[in-house]
This record gives sequence, C-alpha cells and structure tokens, in this order.
Amino acid sequence: MLKDESRQVLSASRVGRIALLVVDVLCLIGRFVGRYAGPACGVVVALGGLAGAAGGGFAATGGSWTRPDTFVVFFGITSLIAGALGVLVLLGKFRETVGMTLLIGVGTLFVGGALSEAQLVAGVLGQQGGEFRSYHGVELRYLMYFQLACAVVGAVLCAAQVWSRRPADSMPLVGIAAIAFAVLGGIVYCVIDADIRGWIVGLPMIATTLAVVVGGVLTIITTAIGGHSLITSFEVANRSDA
Repeated sequence: MLKDESRQVLSASRVGRIALLVVDVLCLIGRFVGRYAGPACGVVVALGGLAGAAGGGFAATGGSWTRPDTFVVFFGITSLIAGALGVLVLLGKFRETVGMTLLIGVGTLFVGGALSEAQLVAGVLGQQGGEFRSYHGVELRYLMYFQLACAVVGAVLCAAQVWSRRPADSMPLVGIAAIAFAVLGGIVYCVIDADIRGWIVGLPMIATTLAVVVGGVLTIITTAIGGHSLITSFEVANRSDA
C-alpha cells in the first residue's frame, strides 16, 4: 500500500481518490496473485510438458525416424524435463528460486513447441511448406499449439508473481507498457493486413508519406516506452525496502 503522506496528497482531489482506489485494488489483486501464481504456473508448465512429451512419444513410435521425427523426439524429452520442473515446484522444491525455475521451464516449452513442427516455423517465415505431420492419426500441430499456449500463460504467471511483490509500484508501469504495446500491435496489424496497407498506399502521396512517417515515429516511441516500462516494472518489484 501507499505511504500515509502519499495517500493524503492524492485524497485531496477527486482524480487522486480514483487513483487511490485503483492502486488499492491492484494491491489486493497483487496479494492474491502472489499467493497462487506460482502453483498455477507449475500446473501450466507440467501440462505443457506432458503435451510435448506426448508429441515426442507419438513421433518415436509412429514416425520413420527421419530428421524431423528425431527433432520431435528430442524436443519431447526436453519438454518432459520442463514439465518435471513444474511438478517439483508444486511439491515445494526450489522455494528460493521459484520464479527462475518456472521461467526456465516456460522458455523450454516455448522453444520446443515452436521448433518441433517445421510447418509452424515455415508459416511464421511466410514460406510454403508441406503437410503438417501426424502420428497415429494425431496431428502434431495441435499438441504444439497447446504447448505454446502453456508457455505463454506460464510466462504471464511468472511475471505476475514478480509484480505481486510490490503491486502499487509495478502495476502502473505494467499498464503503461500494455497501452504502448497495444498501440504497437495496431501499427503492426496495419502493416501486415493487405486491405489496410492497400488503402494507405492508395492515398495521395503526401498522405501516404505522412502515414508512413507517423507510423514509424510511433513505432519507435511505443517500443521504447513499452520496453522501458516493462523492464522497470520488474526492477521496482524486486527493489528492497531498505
């Protein structure tokens, strides 16, 4: 919670009282998240590890052991290890380094899920690929989608656990980062969407040039603000009160 001096200053105006209410709500949410984010992340990492291990098992028993099949088996093993980390966290291990342990598990899940299915990588790179691989009638991509989803959710939970240590200081910065990245996402969408991009190109040259310049400047500004705010949110969350 905020110090008494800060609360007195903010409570002097209506906007300040609203800000106090928001901060108090964030603090309550932070306490709840701080208590349950770690175990929840452990469950998510364990489930993602099982999905990756299942994909590796299907490839080992139903594949032809070509190079792609070998990669699936390898990443299945690493995903199983990541899932084991999640289980160990649930059993109370790594109490002093829960966040770092779960972060390692999340990173392993993401890399394994992203690289196991070659067509996923080809699609991201905009290249034409072949058919998605399947083993025993099960398409590998669905297991990989689930594994990637677990990695993303696990990363959010890991971050939330850190932010919950000092929510009154960290959450406003997280909000600023979220707004900045939302604007950045809108700019990126305008660039990759063919209809919007075509509409911008079809404008008079001055308007198109202005849109490109404004978009470029906003990209730089939102990236800087979002990145700085996000990094600072972790720094203030880990800051000692001393």
